[in-house]
Amino acid sequence: MVSYKYIEIGTCDFASLIKKYPDDIGLSVEPVLKFLDNLPDTKNNTKVNVAISNIDGNVNFYKLKDEYIDNPEKVPKHDRGMSSLEIANNSSKRLINNKARKDRFERVEVPSITLETLFTRYQVIDVEIFKVDTEGFDCNIISQLLKTLVRPKNIKFEIGHSLLEDIVDVKKLLIEAGYKITREAWDL
Repeated sequence: MVSYKYIEIGTCDFASLIKKYPDDIGLSVEPVLKFLDNLPDTKNNTKVNVAISNIDGNVNFYKLKDEYIDNPEKVPKHDRGMSSLEIANNSSKRLINNKARKDRFERVEVPSITLETLFTRYQVIDVEIFKVDTEGFDCNIISQLLKTLVRPKNIKFEIGHSLLEDIVDVKKLLIEAGYKITREAWDL
């Protein structure tokens, strides 16, 4: 069984916890392999190339085309991290389907696992920092988290692409689980 400093779901390749905690034990979970490959290799970090969803299998996923990942100067910085599960009911799909952006994104099939499967596979018993940035599937992942025995000391997740009702529901669950809620820009 392993105690982790951090688990980051939706790592992308900028503002990632692996860069902040290079010597600590962590998991960086990202379905876009090019983003994972851009992260530094460290002794104590494990890169996991899957999406966290509500199934173990494969899911449809919208991602930035490789030509834009390889040439970040061609797109606004916020577009680099704009990847989303097709099943996510969120505003990301509207952004991805926006006429100005549509040519930058593609739909691909990626491997996916549930959070419970991730915790079992990597023997997670404890985590200090649990960070989620999945462009609209964040509340679902937090709900999955609260159904496990793992209780991170700190949870941070993006709400900017989630439905208001999902945010309200997950905030209630977090409060019931004993967490204090604070907001920082697009994150709780």
